[in-house]
Amino acid sequence: MTCKKLIRNNLVRLCTYLIVLSMSSCSSPGLRGKGHAQAVKSSERIIAKMTLQLNLTAEQQFRVSSVIEDYTQERDKFIETAKRQGRAGKHSLKEKLKKLDERKTAQLASILSYDQLQKYIAMQELKSSKMSNRKSRGSGKGGGKGRGI
Repeated sequence: MTCKKLIRNNLVRLCTYLIVLSMSSCSSPGLRGKGHAQAVKSSERIIAKMTLQLNLTAEQQFRVSSVIEDYTQERDKFIETAKRQGRAGKHSLKEKLKKLDERKTAQLASILSYDQLQKYIAMQELKSSKMSNRKSRGSGKGGGKGRGI
């Protein structure tokens, strides 16, 4: 495939995604709470990243957006509940988020091709290792006021 065709295909996919996204965000915005806007913004970023990195088709974008929007809304509910519960909520939050991630990956497995799924899993593992590194640097080890200095 030539470079021009590749660029054109990616632009078509991106435009399709933006149209679908704008249509879904226009539906009854007044009926939703504050948390909805934050969840939509988060899901938009995730879907845009997946679209570009996994080269999703228009149909895949539509199906993935549904999974990701449900995931971010449920994730945000879990986090809010954990904040209200304090220390006790933190313990159950980690397990709930793990199960939620597993369910999301299983749903995505039915949408993505084998190669796309492998790439998605690699993206998630990289993200997880970056977060682990960030946490270990910020834990105060090394005497740098939590900045790993």
